[in-house]
Amino acid sequence: YYLLAEVAFKLLSSAALRYEVRPLVVFTACLAAALLSTAGGLWLLDLGKAPGSTAGRPMAKLAKAAALWSDPALWCLSLTNLTFGFAAAFLNGYVNAAFTKPQ
Repeated sequence: YYLLAEVAFKLLSSAALRYEVRPLVVFTACLAAALLSTAGGLWLLDLGKAPGSTAGRPMAKLAKAAALWSDPALWCLSLTNLTFGFAAAFLNGYVNAAFTKPQ
C-alpha cells in the first residue's frame, strides 16, 4: 500500500502544479496525510520480539551486522545501492541543471 500512496501523492501534486493550487494548500494536505498516517501507527499490532532477537543490546546488533560483511552477496547488493545513489545525484545535480527548463 505504501507504493500506491506514493504514486497517488505524486499524481495529486502534479495535478496541483498544473492547476496552480497554492503551495500552502498542498503543504497542508500533505501535512494532514502525514499526521493521519502517524496516528494510524498507534493502532498497529504489537507482535512482540522475534525468537533470538537482540533487542535492547545495540552492540550485539552491530556485531551481527558486521558479521554479514564476509558474505559476497552483500557486496554485490551494495554495488546496486551505490549505482542508484550515483544515478540519483547525477540526475538531480547535472541533468536537471543542464537539460531542463525553469518552470
